[in-house]
Amino acid sequence: MGKSWEESTLAAYGSGLLNFHVYCDQKGIPEEKHAPASPLLIHAFISALTGAYSSSTVNNYVYGIRAWHILHRVKWQMEVAELDALLRAAQKATPATSRKKKRVPYTLDFILAIQGQLQLDKPQDAAIYSCLCT
Repeated sequence: MGKSWEESTLAAYGSGLLNFHVYCDQKGIPEEKHAPASPLLIHAFISALTGAYSSSTVNNYVYGIRAWHILHRVKWQMEVAELDALLRAAQKATPATSRKKKRVPYTLDFILAIQGQLQLDKPQDAAIYSCLCT
């Protein structure tokens, strides 16, 4: 079942699970209350994230917790409509500093044009090109 999610999705979900457990630990929530996560706990977690993180980050974190429940066959107790409403509210509260306009991706032609302006035998230019390629 774990193969039903893309690797990049699992990485984002893993961050969500880590943040969820850190949140629970900071609030003194016993380990046995982490799963199945009660709707009240999920509400509180979303509320703690809202305004501090982008809505896409909040979504990924919550869906990561949900994916963990599905993968481990632990009942996910959140109602779909309720979760959707909470995530919409989080989206509306996303700070302007977390919102960025979509940008055109770097193409191979663009990267090669930059490379043509660099002197790769110079450490700074080599470092810049290295960063650009990774």
